[in-house]
Amino acid sequence: MPQFQFTDDPEAYGVCYRDLAEVAVNATLFHAPEFLAYHKKKFKPGERFLSIWAGPKPIGLMPLFLKNDAGRRIALSPYGGSYGGVALKNAPRLSEAREIIRLIETFFRSQKVDEFWMTPPIDCCSSG
Repeated sequence: MPQFQFTDDPEAYGVCYRDLAEVAVNATLFHAPEFLAYHKKKFKPGERFLSIWAGPKPIGLMPLFLKNDAGRRIALSPYGGSYGGVALKNAPRLSEAREIIRLIETFFRSQKVDEFWMTPPIDCCSSG
C-alpha cells in the first residue's frame, strides 16, 4: 500500500524525484523541480513536492503550491506552469487510485486546505 511523503526541498529529495518525473506516464516538464526553479523564491514559502511511495519505491509525484487567499487555504497544481496534478509511474488499478486520493486528502486536511485547483496534462503533453 502506498505511503505518502513530501518534502519542501527537491534537491534534498534527490535524483529519485527527477527520475520519476521523467518516466511517469503523464509527467510533463511542469512536474520537474528544475523547471519550476526558474521562479526562484516566488513560490518558496508554500512550494511542496509531494511523492507517493509503494514501500521503498516511488510511484507518483505532484508539485503544488499552498497559499492563503481571502482567509482560505488553497492548493494549486500547477503553479507557475500550464499543467500539474499527480504524475504516476504506471496507470494505477482502481484500488490504488482510491488509496492515492485518500492519501492526498489526508495531506490536504493536515494542511487545512479549503480548495484544490488542478490542471492535469492533456495526452499530447504527457510522456506516456
